[in-house]
Amino acid sequence: MLTIKPISTIAVMIRACIAAFAGISLLTAAAQAPDAAPSADDEVQVLIFEAEQGDPHAQFLLAAHYAEGEGLPQSDTAAFDWFLMAAEQGHARAQYEVARRYHSGKGVAENVTKSIAWYRRSGAAGYATAYNNLGVLYFEGQGVEVDKAEAMKWYRLAADQGSAEAQHNLGYIYDYADGVPEDNREAAKWYRLAAVQGLAMAQYALGTLYEIGEGVPADATEASKWYRLAAEQGFAYAQYNLGVQLANGTGVEQDETEAVKWYRASAEQGYDQAQSNLGFMYEYGKGVEADAGEALIWYQRAAAQGNADGQFNLGAKYAQGIGVEVNLVKALAWMLLASAQDHAQAIDYTPRLMDVMTTAQMEAGERLAIECFERSLEGCD
Repeated sequence: MLTIKPISTIAVMIRACIAAFAGISLLTAAAQAPDAAPSADDEVQVLIFEAEQGDPHAQFLLAAHYAEGEGLPQSDTAAFDWFLMAAEQGHARAQYEVARRYHSGKGVAENVTKSIAWYRRSGAAGYATAYNNLGVLYFEGQGVEVDKAEAMKWYRLAADQGSAEAQHNLGYIYDYADGVPEDNREAAKWYRLAAVQGLAMAQYALGTLYEIGEGVPADATEASKWYRLAAEQGFAYAQYNLGVQLANGTGVEQDETEAVKWYRASAEQGYDQAQSNLGFMYEYGKGVEADAGEALIWYQRAAAQGNADGQFNLGAKYAQGIGVEVNLVKALAWMLLASAQDHAQAIDYTPRLMDVMTTAQMEAGERLAIECFERSLEGCD
């Protein structure tokens, strides 16, 4: 069944016998050698021997070595074979890995039916993440028909076993009434269970409920606490929300320098609204030295992702020649793109901009806006 074996079973057996004749095991021999610690290669060979003797934990670890290419040639096929051997002996994590690989077709032919069966076995053996993944399959319709009720069943089983991801997923379903009636109190309950386990996206979600007062009493300070916990784990949306609170002094003492720090952390991860807000801070010198050129860069990044605030601000900069040469054609194109998203300031600004443009410029700006829209804004600035 296996396609790769870096050392034959016979060779390993011979080495084991030699060590046994000397009155010590392989591991003991390595431990008693005072001048030479066991090499990584020696450890892998011992692992191979133990796996081939049928030890499920060794089989699982050997599979992981093949999967990651650590100490052995990377091989998804060999990894799957060893995971399967361990799984068939009841190793819950190995069962989960087998299920994942049947679902993705990694190292084995894709087979959703077998994937579901192995997820069930892994969950029943106590590995809660397997039940959560099963819920995801049904919730998103990955290889099966979408079935929100079935997804809820598996999420709840995983959540009851302590899966933070499943607890968050249950919270999301109740929060957004996706398959069940909206219940913000129930959403807050499940988000909190996941949040106290340290799951960043649950901490962020709980923070939003506190900020808007849904399912819990409105409390900007409590919202800030949860946003910060998630932000410190690198969760971009939480970093942005914390930045907004710091910039406005909502729930925390106003600190524009700290706001810039969190806007930047979020913006550098690609969150378009954070990029637009960071551009604003640079434009007006809030929490950072004013820099029109740097503001333009962040507005461009936000605008290219379709952010209406970024598009409006970028259009205004082209119209006014701030940080860039005046270009009324580009200014109109960005204003039209922002206006198409019902951006109030862009809708108000566009007619005044057109009043100072020639007919040829207006036609060119309209053409550019259409071209940019048709190519999803790629290369538009």
